[in-house]
Amino acid sequence: MAELPLLKYTARGSTPAYTVVAWFKELGNYVRLHFGEVGRIFDLSEHGMEYPTANPPSAEAFAAAELSGLPQDVAALVKAENVRIVMQSYHKKVRELEEAKPKVFAVIVGQLSEASVDALKRMGSFDELAASANDPLELAKQVLAVHMTLGSDSAVQNQLYAAEMFHKLAMEPGESLVHFRARFDATVRAMDAVGEHTGDAKRLAADFARKLEISGAHRNTIVHLQNTGAVLDTVNEIVRAVSNYKVVPVGAVPRVGTTFVAGREDDESNDEDEPHSGSKPVKRKVDVSRVRCYNCQRMGHFKSDCTEPNVVVTLRQEVEEMKKALRAKKKERSTTMVAVDDDEATGGSESGSDI
Repeated sequence: MAELPLLKYTARGSTPAYTVVAWFKELGNYVRLHFGEVGRIFDLSEHGMEYPTANPPSAEAFAAAELSGLPQDVAALVKAENVRIVMQSYHKKVRELEEAKPKVFAVIVGQLSEASVDALKRMGSFDELAASANDPLELAKQVLAVHMTLGSDSAVQNQLYAAEMFHKLAMEPGESLVHFRARFDATVRAMDAVGEHTGDAKRLAADFARKLEISGAHRNTIVHLQNTGAVLDTVNEIVRAVSNYKVVPVGAVPRVGTTFVAGREDDESNDEDEPHSGSKPVKRKVDVSRVRCYNCQRMGHFKSDCTEPNVVVTLRQEVEEMKKALRAKKKERSTTMVAVDDDEATGGSESGSDI
């Protein structure tokens, strides 16, 4: 298996997330190719890291097609044959999964460095897993936990570290949405593997959206999607919405009376006579009723169309007026104190003269 990468455990404990993600992806592709759907155990997304289901057949599965016109004994034979085929298919799936488990387990162990195996042994559960060699899913979870946390024999230390890494997780400059999503999924899976609470799907989606927003690259996209009421209840929905969002062409500067929304132009002016260079954004009508103004915080219009006074300018004016009032009050107080000092000095000199 020279074509598969070797996952190496480092002395400092935490392997870079992109290395772990790449390792899981390569092994997942290999296992799917050679052993089928059991490769889902390497899928780090919210619907991955589980065995393919082989549910027992339901009563509907045994129902044969309409057998009208056939003799009763022939119809009974047809129904019996249908039952046999359904049960045979079910048992085949179960058997193939059980036969694949030890083989996939061996694939995982074969792509771990000696340092990685030693770190797994320190966690305490590797020897038990290796004895049966029949649960590659649990082994994959342990591998993720060891390489994306401290790999300590203390569960609390691993949980704290996993939570800290999730808190620090941020989109790197130039990083693609797909790549960041893979690192996000791996970090969440690592938390789950060491027993750290990750929250439900909506909470994870909110965390993912927040990290995209503060990254800078997708800030305007996330804000616009939230303002227009887009459904962002899962990470998948966020990735799909952001991927479909049309970006304004670089260098495009909106003119007066022009509003760019979702990378498109809503132009109220007649600009047929104006020269244009390059491609022009596609025009699109915007549902203004779902837009929130950043100035007055009311729905139904953009900030550029707001009739309320500019909040920032108003606040600045109020602050300046307060500063002026404070300066005047301070000056008046200091003048009063000087006058009192003069009176006391005068009174003292007069008393001396009388003596």
